[in-house]
Amino acid sequence: MSTYVVGDIHGNHEGLLNLLTALEFRPGRDRLWCVGDIVNRGPGSVECIQTIMSLGSSARCVMGNHELLLLACAWGFAETVPDSLETVLDHPDSKAMLTWVRHLPFLIHDRRRRVLVVHAGLPPHWTLPQAGKQAKRLHKIMISRKGPEFLREAFERSHNAPELLHSEVSSNEEAWRLRGANSPYYAVHALTMLRRCGPMGEISMHRDEYDGARSDDVFEPWFEYPRPGPRAEKTHYVFGHWAALDGVDRQYLHGLDTGCVRGGLLTAYEVETDRLHHMSCDDVTE
Repeated sequence: MSTYVVGDIHGNHEGLLNLLTALEFRPGRDRLWCVGDIVNRGPGSVECIQTIMSLGSSARCVMGNHELLLLACAWGFAETVPDSLETVLDHPDSKAMLTWVRHLPFLIHDRRRRVLVVHAGLPPHWTLPQAGKQAKRLHKIMISRKGPEFLREAFERSHNAPELLHSEVSSNEEAWRLRGANSPYYAVHALTMLRRCGPMGEISMHRDEYDGARSDDVFEPWFEYPRPGPRAEKTHYVFGHWAALDGVDRQYLHGLDTGCVRGGLLTAYEVETDRLHHMSCDDVTE
């Protein structure tokens, strides 16, 4: 049995199928975990959701920022609806697909294998139990009646008024413990959008999607800070979201977004063997 964690697919269904074929993936024997952002940009968002859903208990996926965008489109408060997500909203099975997306967890933590999967990153001050607690709280909010309004406010803070989100973090450690560390808006931004931050988790407002790891003089990539708590140093952190890094492969750190939707690679991390697998992808028009 093998466990494969697959990087950002972004609607490249053909690339996903080719990778699963190359891995000789067998449902029931093997497991597929996705780092999120399985939808948008590429033309196969519907097919990607359906394929992963069809794997049942053999597949798991964490929530990415593009899954949140899909929900925002469905709930009517996204500024624009990308054509690649319209296909999901207009599909006869859209209700089932959106329900599945809404129930995605924000974190996968396999303690026995010492593997943690997140879409974007973890703030430096979060221990692993704290990260799990924040992820579970967000999941409960998203599947509750409060989910749409919470996501609306989260989008407002992240996209239209980032100073509100930034104010959740204080340089005063005591104020941070009392306010910022418990903000669900900060938590959802961290788990689905974080790239760079300060040592207390201060969020960079710099638009850094296409920047490499060393292009900011103030903030470091989230994974460059020491991780607090027991067992943290020997846990494998697997993430996506940052295609400009063109992948990360270090001891205990695996960045899997290698730009498959732009003609790059679709990358999978095999947990049991601690190695990466790559599939070349044809260019997919965004």
